[in-house]
Amino acid sequence: MRLATFLESLPPSVRARTELRPLRYHLGLDASADARAAYHQTLVRNLRALARLDEILDAARARCVQLLPYKGALLARDHYPDPGTRPMADLDLLVRPAQLEAAVAL
Repeated sequence: MRLATFLESLPPSVRARTELRPLRYHLGLDASADARAAYHQTLVRNLRALARLDEILDAARARCVQLLPYKGALLARDHYPDPGTRPMADLDLLVRPAQLEAAVAL
């Protein structure tokens, strides 16, 4: 099933959720100015966050700290059609308990 078809099959109350607006705009399902603004705001925010994620992961590798992107940090880049389609509030990273102090120091 295509993503657009799946989204359109959702109940109206789910389709109307604000966090889906950037994705709906990207897929051509909502051409409103609000959806366009939500997409562009999400894109700018996520590109900055993902660039910072790359910096953090590079620093962690240099210090042999294993970090694993999780939730939005992973999904926005690898599973959504465009980084502007998956709103994120922060960067979630998993770390081994034994490396927590080193990760926090990053």
